[in-house]
Amino acid sequence: MYSLVKQFIQIDISLDILKLLDSLYITSRYPVEFGLLPDGKPSVEEAKEFYNFALSIYEQVEKILEQNSNIKP
Repeated sequence: MYSLVKQFIQIDISLDILKLLDSLYITSRYPVEFGLLPDGKPSVEEAKEFYNFALSIYEQVEKILEQNSNIKP
């Protein structure tokens, strides 16, 4: 999905974390493996890293949207 939006919005992200989260999302669609990374359940440290990563993306996009909402046609 990132490849679809990166041409429209420039944000600073770690592609390594994004790929790891993508693997988590894909396997979590199947109940037997819910919430598992390729190596098992995420540690507390990994969960914090994922949270901070998501928060960073949210804050960056929010800032861009706020800046763009101030543009008058």
